[in-house]
Amino acid sequence: GPLGSGKSSFISKLTGIPGDSVGVGHSLKPSTLCVRAFGHVDQQSGKRVILLDVPGFSHSLQTSKILKMIANWLKDAYKGNVPLGGILYLHSVAHSSIVVPPGKFFVLGGKCGKSIVSKLSLVATMWDEVSQTDAEVELAKCEKEWRSVLRPGEDVSRYLNTCQSAREIIRPFLSS
Repeated sequence: GPLGSGKSSFISKLTGIPGDSVGVGHSLKPSTLCVRAFGHVDQQSGKRVILLDVPGFSHSLQTSKILKMIANWLKDAYKGNVPLGGILYLHSVAHSSIVVPPGKFFVLGGKCGKSIVSKLSLVATMWDEVSQTDAEVELAKCEKEWRSVLRPGEDVSRYLNTCQSAREIIRPFLSS
């Protein structure tokens, strides 16, 4: 997701790793500059999950460069037979930010298989920072861009800045 959408915070809440150790930023200056992997074992299923924290999409770092970084990491992981359960695209409803059209993610398909775009899932963040009305307006803009890749009947996940919310968001990926 874009810079400031809560990617590092999501990882911190889910894994229990302190925010400063994950690299949670508290401004719109990038604090994640490369792909970093964090392991987590889901308490309910016992499955091991690898979460990637990646630089946020912004005007200063080209989307294609970030996607290439992700593709290279995934390509190496595939060599080690690490299955890809899904990709979460986090989008803040608290501020209008860059919405990366899902078609841009096709670059990952060349290195990781054509089905990768079907594994994308949109997650709306920062619900606790704005009014419900403002959040819904921002979410509608993002959904318009993403509707083409959301599976029929799939709702946009709402991350509520809690460990429980993060667990609920990743749980569907644990069965794939």
